[in-house]
Amino acid sequence: MQVLRWFHPADVAGTTCRRIARFPDGSYRRPHIAIFCIEPPDIDESWECVPEAVIEMVSPGYSEKDLSINPTWYIDQGVRDVLVVEPRERWLQHFNAGRPPATHPWHYTAEWHCGCRVTI
Repeated sequence: MQVLRWFHPADVAGTTCRRIARFPDGSYRRPHIAIFCIEPPDIDESWECVPEAVIEMVSPGYSEKDLSINPTWYIDQGVRDVLVVEPRERWLQHFNAGRPPATHPWHYTAEWHCGCRVTI
């Protein structure tokens, strides 16, 4: 899976990527990548657990939402790290609770609160 090559091999073992999550406010979101540091239950419906981290790609025509609205919403819901990747311009922003967002060039290695690392 292409996504897994972004993670350092030692960090992949305890990480689970899921496509749908139910957040504390009752809403459902489908982050491009959601990182959970616990094993998910074997269920078919959404998982009621806040991800440790989220990676979102900026979509054409949605840059305002992807860069201004979604990261703050995720942080407010308890996600501790949010990376927003702009693949066409090759930069990303790292949002985390208690700090202003930081913009980084391509090939940035994020150190997340949960102890995982990801290089994009």
